[in-house]
Amino acid sequence: MPNLRVVTYNIRHGLGLDDRVDLERVGRVISELEADLVGLQEVDRGWRRSGNMDQARYLAEILDMNHVFAPAISRGTAQYGNAILSRYPIVFWEYFPLESRWEPRVLVRAVIETGGIRLNFYTTHLGLWRRERMRHINDVLLPVISRERRVILTGDFNCGPDSPEMRKLTGVLRDASPPEGQFTFPSAGPTKRIDYVLYTGDWDAVESRVVSAEASDHNPVLTDFSWT
Repeated sequence: MPNLRVVTYNIRHGLGLDDRVDLERVGRVISELEADLVGLQEVDRGWRRSGNMDQARYLAEILDMNHVFAPAISRGTAQYGNAILSRYPIVFWEYFPLESRWEPRVLVRAVIETGGIRLNFYTTHLGLWRRERMRHINDVLLPVISRERRVILTGDFNCGPDSPEMRKLTGVLRDASPPEGQFTFPSAGPTKRIDYVLYTGDWDAVESRVVSAEASDHNPVLTDFSWT
C-alpha cells in the first residue's frame, strides 16, 4: 500500500475570512496540500449565495480528482452537505442521514481502491448539541464504521478532544492528533480543535498538522499515513 495523504476541511461553502465566496481559493488551498483523499463539509450545490455552483464537482474538476456529494439539506433544487474528493477510483459510495430537529446532517462513505487494496473513507459534520452528537455517534457512526476494516473517518465533529463524544469515538478509532496547541477553529484566531482525522489500526499516522488558511472559518487538517 502506498503512503496516503488525507485532508479534512470544512469549507463553509467557500466563504472566506474576507466575507467573499471564492471556491477557486479553496481549490488552491487543497491543491497546495497535495492530498490523495479529502473530506469536505458545508458544501453547496445550486445555492444562490454561492453562485448556483455544484461546488464538489467544480473542485473535483479543477483538482483532477474523483468526487461524490451527499446532501444533508435540500431546498428545491438547492442542496447542502458533505463531499469526498479522491485521486483514486471510487468503486462504491453511500450516505447515511443523521436526522435532527434542528439541522439535518449526513455521514458519507466512499470505498477507494488503490494498489489492489480497498479502504473505507468517511466524512461527516456533527451538530451543535451534545445530546444529538452522542445519539448520531451511537446510532449511526459507530454501527456503520464498526462493520468495516481499513477505515478513515474525517470531519467537523463540533466538540473538543476531551469531550464524551470524542472519547466514545476514540474508544474504537485512533486520533491522528496534530501537535499540541494546533487548533482548527476559528481560522482567524483558532482556539479549538473540532476537526479530526480518525482511523483504524490498519494504518500508521506518520504526521498530522493543522494548516493555516483564510479560505474558510475552519483550518484544514492534513494527515500522512503509511500502511502497517
